[in-house]
Amino acid sequence: MEFTLVDNRRCQIVNILVRCIFFIFDIICILYSYESIEINNLFYLYCATLVTIFASIANLIRYELIYWNNKGRIFETKEEYKLWKNTNLPNIKYSFTAIESVCKIALLYYSQMMKEENMYYISILIMQLNAIAILIIFGLFFIYALFTTICNPYFFIKPDKNNKMECPICLDKNDKLWVTTRCNHRFHRECLNEWINISETCPICRG
Repeated sequence: MEFTLVDNRRCQIVNILVRCIFFIFDIICILYSYESIEINNLFYLYCATLVTIFASIANLIRYELIYWNNKGRIFETKEEYKLWKNTNLPNIKYSFTAIESVCKIALLYYSQMMKEENMYYISILIMQLNAIAILIIFGLFFIYALFTTICNPYFFIKPDKNNKMECPICLDKNDKLWVTTRCNHRFHRECLNEWINISETCPICRG
């Protein structure tokens, strides 16, 4: 089955433009207030944060350029597309985002060093507000993940092509995605989803 690369990726482009605008604002702030800036740990951390932001934006632009240069390319299968996508390291952006977030959160610790009200400190204040937003989002995500884990009657495991187990529901042996219930019984995810529509108890132990 052929797969054509046709996504216009508008959201990613908007994300890059917004990040570029804020980065340019930060650079203008530091240039405008350079003579009054006190060289201390806060300044060094601020510069490190700017470097990570620049690296993150550069990586996003790199990936989007690769994508646009291959727009319209036809892949024989989705597996071929996934292989091509993985060779371009799409997930490295999460590493840059993590480092950037750590730097911004660390800026909160040095908030007591903010004495003067100039553009430099306004830029730092925006980064600190961003850090607070990051903490709130991660906190809500952690609560959601914890809640779904507690409420979920089963959890997923990756398919194993060497798995010779027989699904107790469909009585078939294949490499479909398996799930393990809290009572430690394994089923095909698709089969268990259909079973749950009929009964919420385990097909084997009725637990």
